[in-house]
This record gives sequence, structure tokens and C-alpha cells, in this order.
Amino acid sequence: MPLDISIYTLIVIIVTATVQSVFGVGVLLFGTPLLLLQYEKLTLVLPIVLPICIIE
Repeated sequence: MPLDISIYTLIVIIVTATVQSVFGVGVLLFGTPLLLLQYEKLTLVLPIVLPICIIE
């Protein structure tokens, strides 16, 4: 099931992944609230954020 990812989501992922690679935290700490502002449901945000956190 492919996700329909917007430009905003890609920008949030790239910026928070960069912050996470430098400081060790970022995707869950900053990415989740930013994506919740757009999607409004945690069930839509978690499939985007959690695989990124596991990889890094």
C-alpha cells in the first residue's frame, strides 16, 4: 500500500532526519508534531515516522 506523500511531508522528513543524524534525536521529537499538524491523526503519522526511526 503506497503512501501519498506530499512535498511538506518530504521536507519535514529530510530536515528532521538531518537533525537526528547530527544530534541523535529529531524524527520522533520534531517530526511527529509537525506531521500531526498536517494529518491530524496519529495513525497516519506513525507509518511514516517509525520506519525512519528504526533505520537511523
